[in-house]
Amino acid sequence: VACMGDNSVIVINAATNSVSDTILVGHNPNGISVSPDGSKVYVTNGSDSTVSVINTTTNAVTATIWVGLNSEGISVTPDGTKVYVTNPNDSSVSVINTSTDSISATIPVGNHPYNLCISPDGMKVYVSNFYSHSVSVINTLTDSVSATIPVQVEPIGVSVSPDGSRLLVANAQSN
Repeated sequence: VACMGDNSVIVINAATNSVSDTILVGHNPNGISVSPDGSKVYVTNGSDSTVSVINTTTNAVTATIWVGLNSEGISVTPDGTKVYVTNPNDSSVSVINTSTDSISATIPVGNHPYNLCISPDGMKVYVSNFYSHSVSVINTLTDSVSATIPVQVEPIGVSVSPDGSRLLVANAQSN
């Protein structure tokens, strides 16, 4: 659980429903994504424009990665090789190489990218662009935008169906 107020991540034991650890990260942690093998947790720290990497065996921060301005949404690819991070204040998506925990690409997208999701096959990243009223589609092989889909006003949430056949977009101002 990301705790913005005290700049930490709380680990909860799901079997006992109790807190088992508290890990200090950067300022205003928000987005969290876990590697497919469960060995790492990636956390966006919006006020620092960073991502903290947590080793789940030791519950220690092993790296702090500088990304774009005001990091927000985050997701690890199904194969665990890349992490995609939205950077609302510079209209980009950062790509992290998980073998080195370093930036491998920065992709320009629409205005104020807020959230993202990755297709089940790992071939596409869908990014909700809040002020552009669009969704950018990123090809994960080339780490470039392959399409831009116009949507309703202020898309904030985006999710893809488990079979990859539908993209669902929540728009903040369109009801």
